[in-house]
Amino acid sequence: MENFLILSLIEKQYSDLTPKYQRIATYIMGNYKYLPLLSSAKLAELAGVSDASVIRFCQHIGFKGFLDFKKKLLLEINDNDNGYVDKITRAIRQFDENDKEYAQMLQAEVVNLQSTLAALDIQTLKNAAAVLIKARKLFLIGFGSQIITPLLDFHFNRGGVDCEIITNSGVYLYEKILKITENDTVILTNFPRYSVDIISVLKHLKKIKAKTIIFTDDAENSISRMCDYIITSPCYNPLLPFQSNIGPVSACNALLFEYFKQSPGFSAEYIRKHTELGRFYLKK
Repeated sequence: MENFLILSLIEKQYSDLTPKYQRIATYIMGNYKYLPLLSSAKLAELAGVSDASVIRFCQHIGFKGFLDFKKKLLLEINDNDNGYVDKITRAIRQFDENDKEYAQMLQAEVVNLQSTLAALDIQTLKNAAAVLIKARKLFLIGFGSQIITPLLDFHFNRGGVDCEIITNSGVYLYEKILKITENDTVILTNFPRYSVDIISVLKHLKKIKAKTIIFTDDAENSISRMCDYIITSPCYNPLLPFQSNIGPVSACNALLFEYFKQSPGFSAEYIRKHTELGRFYLKK
């Protein structure tokens, strides 16, 4: 076992743990590299305990909860690993003293990417993708992010999904959302600065029982709690005068990846169109 402080902590406490906690600890110590990809519910299933037991276990060994435990374990994995994050970190360290601002900015982006991975709930992605596949039509509404909505619109349209993007506010926005029905699914983005329009939109969507998926930097605020599925990623970089998009775009790619997995028809149409468009591009 590599030199992980968290795993060493679990190992030292192992003999004093309850049988349920020992089952959780055993699974973690044997599969720690895959843990950042698991939700607390999935870990509970694999360890043969309840979801609540996983959360209490994390608190018992000194963490705020499962998410806090997962974030700190991910940082240790990256510090001990020779994977992409480790290579990126080494490359960043090669900047000389005169370029230290670049190193600090890029390091903050690496942290954002790590935090996105730690917060990613695979079961939420699976459930959200399943809802998208069943939807009559997909609506994309962007608040506080000009990146995710066009990206999703591009990929879903290429795969043949009936998709409409809504980026305006005010009266135009409200006219558009009146077309949404309970058989539709809406993907929203909500990053700083938060729009006052989103509250009215979500109240209407909840009233008509349309399914909602939100990309946001804050899963705990009142806006996020109004949605059916929440996908979180940080967007703050202290060295940038604008939002960081590395986390939100990575989270967006994760949802698209899950949609590809669950929808062979979508994947086939996407590849067909991509291949057909290839004849318009220059050859190497």
